[in-house]
Amino acid sequence: MDIKESLAKHRDELLQRPGVVGVGIGFDQGQEVIVVMVRDRASSSLPATVEDHRLVVQEAGDVVAF
Repeated sequence: MDIKESLAKHRDELLQRPGVVGVGIGFDQGQEVIVVMVRDRASSSLPATVEDHRLVVQEAGDVVAF
């Protein structure tokens, strides 16, 4: 399964986890990864991978729509 399909399949599950404010696809060390944005790293408990795609956690704070 490619990374876009994996993210689409697991997006809602990831967004329901405490502290998660967003998800997307990015690059880390030249490799596509699933990016999970959290309010703060201390409150997040996430798996290292989703369907063999590595997760990268980024601290984003609170996200507010304008």
